[in-house]
Amino acid sequence: MTPANFVSFVTKKEKFGTRFFIIDLHLDKPPVMDFSAGQYISLDVGGGVRRAYSIASSPSEKNKVELCVDYTASGPGGQFLRNLKLGDAANFIAPLGFFTLPEEIDLNAVYYFLATGPGVAPIKSHILRLYEKAPLARAVLYFGTRVKEDILYKQVFENLENAYANFKYVVTISQPNADWHGNTKYIPELLDKDLGVVENAHFFICGSPLMMQNVLKLLKTKRISETQINLEKFSLPNSK
Repeated sequence: MTPANFVSFVTKKEKFGTRFFIIDLHLDKPPVMDFSAGQYISLDVGGGVRRAYSIASSPSEKNKVELCVDYTASGPGGQFLRNLKLGDAANFIAPLGFFTLPEEIDLNAVYYFLATGPGVAPIKSHILRLYEKAPLARAVLYFGTRVKEDILYKQVFENLENAYANFKYVVTISQPNADWHGNTKYIPELLDKDLGVVENAHFFICGSPLMMQNVLKLLKTKRISETQINLEKFSLPNSK
């Protein structure tokens, strides 16, 4: 779909964990939007300023946009989102971006998704769409965050793991407390341990610059072609 101007209204705004909002924008004019999983909106945050936010919802939900945002962010975007209330109007341009799945899903391939913090938003859209189109697709999600309270969309991904035999969900946290018994290694370490045949693999990476840099270094040592790698950058400190 060609990018267009949209008017929407806030129908949900919920705090999650230590620093996130989950926000639903109900589309009004136009009332529906065709987009691809992994794309983003350019939100008007006032004063002639725009900020980009990835869409977390599936493209099958054409009448709304779900956002997952860090409300501690400084600047006009963070201030706008903190002040946003239920029923408020939100104007944006969409859909934008090329962080998208292939048109055809290869059932012989493995799709690796690697995300930290709110970088999981477009990844959620990817994975929902992947299994809507191809229930037998093989995929792994590696998600890293600082504390267990910030494991975004945990229930969503656990439900997907239970529903689809070929989906694996791996979580790691960098600041575990005493009752955390899961992974604490960095995402590249976990990926390196699990990587099998890479000739027919696709990698979708979104999150902190450090995580992305280290994953790319690993993939380079594995001689992964750049055509197999798709990136979206987020800035989030202290992520794995």
